[in-house]
Amino acid sequence: MGKKNKTRDKMKKTVAWDRPIYLYLQVKADDDSDDNSVSCLWFVIEDGRRPRQISGCEEIDDDDDNKVIFRRLDLPEFDDDYLRLPLSVVVLDSRLFMISGYQCRKRDCSGVKSYIGYDYLDLKPSYEGKEWRSEQGVSFPSHESLACCKDGLIYTLGQECCHRLDPRSGVCSEFPATCGFRTQLGISNKYIYTYSLGIYNLLFRYDLEKNEWDCISSRFWGLWGPGVVISDDSYLLCFGTMKPTDKFSEQLGVYVFDIRQRQWLDEPVEGLDDALPVIPDTYESWERHLYLNDLPRLFQIGTKRFAFVWEERFVRGQGLLHCHKFTIDHIPCSSSSSSSHRTNNQPTSFVARIVSSGSLPLQRAGLLGCAVGIESYSRGKGTVDHLHLRS
Repeated sequence: MGKKNKTRDKMKKTVAWDRPIYLYLQVKADDDSDDNSVSCLWFVIEDGRRPRQISGCEEIDDDDDNKVIFRRLDLPEFDDDYLRLPLSVVVLDSRLFMISGYQCRKRDCSGVKSYIGYDYLDLKPSYEGKEWRSEQGVSFPSHESLACCKDGLIYTLGQECCHRLDPRSGVCSEFPATCGFRTQLGISNKYIYTYSLGIYNLLFRYDLEKNEWDCISSRFWGLWGPGVVISDDSYLLCFGTMKPTDKFSEQLGVYVFDIRQRQWLDEPVEGLDDALPVIPDTYESWERHLYLNDLPRLFQIGTKRFAFVWEERFVRGQGLLHCHKFTIDHIPCSSSSSSSHRTNNQPTSFVARIVSSGSLPLQRAGLLGCAVGIESYSRGKGTVDHLHLRS
C-alpha cells in the first residue's frame, strides 16, 4: 500500500476570507457654513490579507501586515425626509437593509413623524445601477434589527412589539415583546439575547422556535454593546463599561457570560488592552457614559476570528473609527482547581490575540450603524467555515 502524501502543496485548502463589516456614517456640513444639512457615507471593512498561489492552490498570506482595509462604497443617498435609527443596518445574502426609522414632514425632522418600513439595496458586484428599493407596506416601531443565518429572517426589536421579516417574500409577522425597552446583545441560530437597563440589569433570551422569552440573569451592572454567541450557545461575549459582577467597578472590557451556567465570568477577556477605548481618568461617571454613547460592537468575522469596532471622538468634529481583529482561545478549568460554582469543563479565562488593527479618520462624521455581512443557510453559506467573499 502506497504511503499517503500529506505534503502541503498537494493538500486542498479553502480560502476563508473574513466577513466584511459595513459602516453607515452621517456627515455634517462644515462648522463655518450656514448649511445645517447632513449627508451619509458608506464604508466597508475588508480583509486585507493577500492571496498567494502555492502549487496551484490559493492560500491566504497571514504574514501580510496590511490586513484591515476601509473602502468607501459609492451608494445612492436616502430620501431627505427619512431619519434613520442606529442599529438598524442589516446585511444578509448580499443585500443591505435599513430597517425602520421615521419619515418627517419637515427637513429638520421637527415636524410630525411616522414610522416607516424598510429599504434594501443589492451589493452584488454584478448588479449594475444600484438603487434603494422601498417596502413601506409594514411599519416597524422598532429600534434594533438582527439577522439569523439559519432561517434567513430579520428580527426587529421594539418596546411594544417585535417583528420577524422574511426578505425573500416580504412577509412580516409579529412576535411578543416583554415589558420595557430591550437592547440587543447577540443572536444565534436558536436564540436572541437582549438586556434591560435599570438599577440592576436583566438578561433575556428569546427562543426562535418556541417563541418564548426567558430571563437567564437577574442581577448584573454596566452598559453593554452588541456581541457574539459562540460554541453552540455556550458563551455570550460583549463589551461592557464595568465588571458585571461588581457594581462599583469601572473596568472596561469584553466580558463572557456562561449561558449554560447562567453566570458572568468575573474577569474580562485577556489580551485586548490595546483594543479598548481609553477614557481620561478625570471623567466622571456621566462623562464616561457620554464618551461611550456609541458602545463598541463585537462581530464574528470567521472561524474563531472576531472584530471589535468603536468610534473615538475629538474636538471640532474630529475622530477615528477603530477596528481590531483578533482570535480567542480559552483555558479550561482543571478538576483540581474547580470550585463549587464551576464545572470541570468551564473555562476559567478567555485569551485573545490581536492579529491586525486599523483606523479611519472622521471629519465631522459619526457612526450611525454597522453590521457584518452574513449569508443564510438557504444559500449554502451560512457557516463561517465556508465564507467565500472574494474571487
